[in-house]
Amino acid sequence: MSHYEHIEQLKLQGDITVLPNTLVGLKKLKYLTMNNECKCEALDMSHYEHIESIDLGEGVTLLPHSIIHYKNLKCIKICTAYKELDFSMFENLNSITISKRVQVLPKQLLIHNNQKLNSIGLHEFDFNRCDKKDIHTWCLLNGADPVLCADYTPVLPSIKRINLIDVTCSSTWLRSLLTTLFTLDHSVDCSMVFRYITSLKVSKLPYTYACITTDLNNTCTFAVSKDSPGLWETLLGLSVKNLSISGQRYASSEWKNNHVSSLSQSLATLSQLETLRMHLTAYIDLPLPRSLKRVTVCFEQLHPSELRQLVNKLSAWTHSLECRVEFVCGHFKDTNMRHKIPSEEYIPIQQELETMQHVNVERFRIYDWARSTNQWSARDSVVDGDLVDEIVDNEFCKDFLKLFHMTHKSKIDGLSRISMRLKIKIQP
Repeated sequence: MSHYEHIEQLKLQGDITVLPNTLVGLKKLKYLTMNNECKCEALDMSHYEHIESIDLGEGVTLLPHSIIHYKNLKCIKICTAYKELDFSMFENLNSITISKRVQVLPKQLLIHNNQKLNSIGLHEFDFNRCDKKDIHTWCLLNGADPVLCADYTPVLPSIKRINLIDVTCSSTWLRSLLTTLFTLDHSVDCSMVFRYITSLKVSKLPYTYACITTDLNNTCTFAVSKDSPGLWETLLGLSVKNLSISGQRYASSEWKNNHVSSLSQSLATLSQLETLRMHLTAYIDLPLPRSLKRVTVCFEQLHPSELRQLVNKLSAWTHSLECRVEFVCGHFKDTNMRHKIPSEEYIPIQQELETMQHVNVERFRIYDWARSTNQWSARDSVVDGDLVDEIVDNEFCKDFLKLFHMTHKSKIDGLSRISMRLKIKIQP
């Protein structure tokens, strides 16, 4: 490629083989990508003093010590084997991703005033290893001495994104990570595919898929496509004040909470929880913490008897509580038995609530689903305290409706859903 010495960006993908000396003449190269199917043996990276981005897949092998002190390097992703990677050489990194095949030297990432590392990715790491090798790598990546962070999980103050793929950890380690993220002054998005999360009850349960976002005021959002006991045990005693749990927007809404007991036990331990939002495919008995002030629950299906159970629990509350309940009128335990329930069967429950002096029914609005238009239309409301449809302004409920449209239930014509708003007042 001697005729292309002025190339600054090179992306090689597909089942191709590159001779190692082919790229030597690209002295001005800034961006290099070689995906997993691309093959190259003994690639020497030491020639590219202007390099800003390196992305090397599993099919590439590197010469030892060929990754040198690059002054301009901002992004590095190495999924291939490499020995003695020295974090202390990187001064201007924005993003780093490495696999378990990368062996690192026991040197911390240097933290300068201009250090803006905001993204960390780890593939196939095992934070449960007895030798703590992978935990030490995490500490070094986050500018911490592994010896001094045995009791907590360090995170660089600049981190905004964490990507963990095929990772093994304990619920204790993940809880420690979230606790540290609560101390930051910005939100952090964590995209996670866990090979295993070891828990108190189950030593290993394969694969958990979740996106967890932390934000100011100890806010935490779980978007889940496959849960596990270990995932919910992460919440045990967590100092979270605002918690949202839902299915992932880009995945099918048919995710099921297969570990209700683990979730319920963890919710009961959240002594600082003030706001709870949940998107559930079916009814579960929620053990609501006494610290709770606001709760929003969206059910993809709810039987009148289940609604009665829920409102009985809420109406028994002894201090102020704002409640929002959104649900589809039906019972769909078996996908082959699509049991629509007339919305009128839920109205007696609303009427009973109206007789309670300490409960204000601020909304009881019925919507009908038309498959032909793929839309909900509001029916004349039994009770409606305002004229503004809060669902439109409430992102959580909007996501619930978007996920509903992705399920088999959206193909059932004539369904109804109900939007309820309750305010529980302090009982004398």
